[in-house]
Amino acid sequence: MPVDGLKGVNISTKVDSAQCPWYKGDCLLDTFNGLPKIERPNVNVLRIPIFDKYKEKNECAFYGKVVSGAIKENMTVTIMPKGVELTITKIQDSNDEPLALAEAGDNIKVLFFLANNKIDLYQRPWRF
Repeated sequence: MPVDGLKGVNISTKVDSAQCPWYKGDCLLDTFNGLPKIERPNVNVLRIPIFDKYKEKNECAFYGKVVSGAIKENMTVTIMPKGVELTITKIQDSNDEPLALAEAGDNIKVLFFLANNKIDLYQRPWRF
């Protein structure tokens, strides 16, 4: 697939046949959009490696990617290795749009309230 990143040729619009007569395919973005979605196994074990975290007052947020399982609002999860149980209050995507359900492959922000400050946010590893 011919592309020119500096001039933007064949990135979002198809390359002109006068410029590249041998290429008959779609542009790069159309090719990406046409790829089939990867089916990820949805097992019962929820795993979310944590990329970043923050805490304000009694609210905490974690950023991570769901690698297996699914998570939804009002779901009770156990954070390992300490075994602390939390109830998820909000789930948002990478653009801070609310999600009802996040499945394997989704990058999410998870919000929850701390009933008491038993959790040390700076101790690693953090996994749901």
